[in-house]
Amino acid sequence: MSSRKCPQCGLVNWASADSCKRCDLNFAGEGQAQAEAGFSNESASAPPYQPAPPYGYNSYARPTQKRAGLAIASLVVGILSFMTFGMFGVGAVAAFIMGIVALRRARKNPALYGGEGFAIAGVVLGSVSALIFAYVLVIAAISIPNLLASRRAANEAGTMMSLRQIASAEATYYATKGMGRRFGTLQELAEEGLIDQTFAKGIRFGYRFELRASGTSFEAAATPLTYGQTSSPGKRSFYLSSDSGYVIRAADKKGLEADASDPPAGQPNDTYTRAQKSITDPNY
Repeated sequence: MSSRKCPQCGLVNWASADSCKRCDLNFAGEGQAQAEAGFSNESASAPPYQPAPPYGYNSYARPTQKRAGLAIASLVVGILSFMTFGMFGVGAVAAFIMGIVALRRARKNPALYGGEGFAIAGVVLGSVSALIFAYVLVIAAISIPNLLASRRAANEAGTMMSLRQIASAEATYYATKGMGRRFGTLQELAEEGLIDQTFAKGIRFGYRFELRASGTSFEAAATPLTYGQTSSPGKRSFYLSSDSGYVIRAADKKGLEADASDPPAGQPNDTYTRAQKSITDPNY
């Protein structure tokens, strides 16, 4: 419905009113006053009364929450990387990259992106984790080959010790159960308690043992179960026989058996050698 504003007191009256309800100003002939007031009989209805907003309030401004998800993710991944020595390098790199991206966003558009502190922490933790992972790699590259070499050396030493144990057991068996006429097999040595039942199965220190007894002579060979692999127990094959003076011979046979033509693995114990020969050779 049309309205009319009083030019004197400012009260909004109905357009059909002849005078103002507040100051009783007669509206007859007041068209000029209405024009000066900026209202006409065809103007829109007056809006409802609203109190003025407080000073400094912007009715069009809406508080927005800054985005900090990427920065927080960088911090979380950085912490996990630091606790797990870089997470194989992937976590350290991911934390560093996410932190850099989040930091650039926060500085380029601070009104939309936040979490600058989280991003810096993620970058620092990612960098430290990467350094730790690189240090672990260097240590591993140095220590692992040495550990594998030490393990192979220990297996080979244990294999030679086992061959000497076979020779000692055979000497005892020859003089007792064999009655000076024959040597025994691994199973026969185990039955006499000269070696343990586990050794009688022919597997020890990652080597396969073969004992071949024939009357008054025997030969024993030890070959690695696997060859040319990182987990291989050793490289050399070993051989010992009663006919070769109980000298342990060794050579890298590419996983095959060693024989009497291979060079000695080391100087045998003279006392031990004389003791064995005195049993098997009456003329020694």
